Amino acid sequence: KDASHRVGFAARAAASAIAFDSDSFPAEITKVASEAAVGAGSKKPASQQIAAKFAALAAATKAARMKKSFTEIGNEVRAASEAAGLKNAISLLQDDVAGAMAQHYAYQDLGAQEVGSAVLAILTAAGVAPDEASQ
Repeated sequence: KDASHRVGFAARAAASAIAFDSDSFPAEITKVASEAAVGAGSKKPASQQIAAKFAALAAATKAARMKKSFTEIGNEVRAASEAAGLKNAISLLQDDVAGAMAQHYAYQDLGAQEVGSAVLAILTAAGVAPDEASQ
């Protein structure tokens, strides 16, 4: 349990740090998160999943703060998660991404329905089937 926490914190910190470099791109965020996970003691495929999760979250948060469109945010999420080398990474990550984006947009004075629509649009652009995303 301690090791998984250590790995998660390392990957999240690394992904967040590089995401705030305005020139960073999704695959680069994933690479750094993956290196941090491995450095903290993780092995594949766990390191891939951890890297995909925190890179996707960092890329989404960065894109949302830059006021990019929902489609652009979804594309960045997809790119970050695919860079980890996992098949269907976004389907594993959709709950995390949905939670982070719902929280972000809830603080932007949007109504509940608008927040839900934003999350659905982002997940759809990221590659989650609309019927899967709305469950």
